[in-house]
Amino acid sequence: MEGRDELPGAVYREVFDGVDDGLLLLDPETCRIADVNGAFADLTGYSRCSLVGRPLVSVSNNDSHAAVAYAVAMVERAAAGEPQSFEWTDRDADGAELELEIRFSPVTVDGADLVLGVFRDVTDERERERALLRRKERLEEFASVVSHDLRGPLNVVEGELNRYRETGTTEHLDAVEAARCHLDRVVTDLLDLARDGRTIGETEPTSLEAVARRAWALVDERGATLEVATDLTVQADPGRLTRALENLFRNSVEHGSTTPHSQAREDSVEHGSTGDRVGPDDTACPPRVDGSSGDPLEIRVGSLDGERGFFVADDGPGIPPATRKRAFDPGFTTVADGTGLGLAIVHRIFEAHGWSVEVTESEAGGARFVVRGVTPVVRADQ
Repeated sequence: MEGRDELPGAVYREVFDGVDDGLLLLDPETCRIADVNGAFADLTGYSRCSLVGRPLVSVSNNDSHAAVAYAVAMVERAAAGEPQSFEWTDRDADGAELELEIRFSPVTVDGADLVLGVFRDVTDERERERALLRRKERLEEFASVVSHDLRGPLNVVEGELNRYRETGTTEHLDAVEAARCHLDRVVTDLLDLARDGRTIGETEPTSLEAVARRAWALVDERGATLEVATDLTVQADPGRLTRALENLFRNSVEHGSTTPHSQAREDSVEHGSTGDRVGPDDTACPPRVDGSSGDPLEIRVGSLDGERGFFVADDGPGIPPATRKRAFDPGFTTVADGTGLGLAIVHRIFEAHGWSVEVTESEAGGARFVVRGVTPVVRADQ
């Protein structure tokens, strides 16, 4: 058969015990283990003597029948003289995920035709690759946001300054000031996105109600009201969680306000709005008006029923289904003076905690942000 190496017993033993990768010898007829080295035993968490004679499939913690069948097929092909290489996902004795590179090759040891398996742990290597890919994607996001959100205001500044030089009138400087304010918001939000998206600080048992009320105090509520209907305590970085809830509250208030639209736009500039909410027709959300004065916006924070998590919901105009998946994309906004970074910061903070967030529709037809995967903490007074 082609591709078969023949190893005398002494050579095989010297090589077998002298490498860092996990090695095993398989009987191709039964797919049972004939021998393993110490590195393979350490990889699986079993002793060497307990592994000998066991079926290969009994050592794996991969529950996929298709994956196990594939591995057996790779052994059979290797036994037929065709070396096989593939990647494999498994779990070690402690339940931690392993990513392995596996190579099966035909060998003859002291006259016996066997299959040699080489198992290389590439878990850390793959994680570094994924981290580099995430960093590259975020750099591309920043580049996109910077090129889009900074170039426009800079063009306004340049054009209005040229008009000022030509006419000498100061009426053009209002547009320059508005552009300067927008640039300031973009730079501030980009810095926050970079900081909040990297890591979180020390986590501790944190009252969701206390953090929500702290965040609410930082928001210009414009007549809106907040109801916190939960006693949930979570393991979190209090500062980062406050920042995330502040952004969610501000997003609801700025796009569900009863304030007239022109005044809301002025307030948005004054208070550093991130302007992320989009309206039912993929346009800036109109103000809420009911009769002459309008009903105040209501925002509610509560626990999820039967799930580990919480929600933030409002009774504003909501976010249409077509744009919900893009709501957390950096730079995505349909508001002319928005930066599109407020909800991206929210997403990064929750992601850094190991949580997930999605936007749906509230019972009142507004926006409902659902946070899952939260680790609850039981306090002594609960």
